[in-house]
Amino acid sequence: KIGLCLLKLAAGVSAAMLPVWLSDIRGALLALAAACLASLGGVHCKHLLVSLSWICASGLTFSVGFYVHTTRTVFNRQPTFNLKTYWSHVMVTRPLETLWRFATFPLRVVPDFHIL
Repeated sequence: KIGLCLLKLAAGVSAAMLPVWLSDIRGALLALAAACLASLGGVHCKHLLVSLSWICASGLTFSVGFYVHTTRTVFNRQPTFNLKTYWSHVMVTRPLETLWRFATFPLRVVPDFHIL
């Protein structure tokens, strides 16, 4: 409980927005930071660090590619690579959720009929 209060104060977000901040890539990055701090403290879990690093790297790679795509396609502009516009894009999109949907689309069932 104390950790969540400190996290809320550090991030400067309201309690209602805390589940949004802890979801998707932001939560994975926070978990990776916590695992790295734990490994510095003497608690070593190599599999956890590797899996979290892989998840964060794939999410950030997809997020950058999606940012470039939406900037060019939707807004018809050249992407500017500054942290403010990228962070605004990451706050709206959920890169890991989108990556999961792209990875699992062949497994979804196609309906027998369509309602127009």
